[in-house]
Amino acid sequence: MKKIVLTISAVSLACLASLAHADRHPDAAERAALDEALTRAGFVSWGEIELEKGYWDVGDARKQAGSAQKFDLKLDPDTLTIVQEKLDD
Repeated sequence: MKKIVLTISAVSLACLASLAHADRHPDAAERAALDEALTRAGFVSWGEIELEKGYWDVGDARKQAGSAQKFDLKLDPDTLTIVQEKLDD
């Protein structure tokens, strides 16, 4: 019986740990701050934003309206500075 309880506990903790690292979208306050930071950095539009692997991941960011050139960005979650800017292929 003790082994079963320990096994169930271990599995439960593993599940909780994986949920803690799951991607998530910004809440309203975070989204407003991210929108402001992206606009200040010169971007005019962007797609989905997720907290992924410790960074805000921004897809399809554009520096000019209607531009075909899109960027994938990573922002530091504490400072909201862009730490990676890659041209989307």
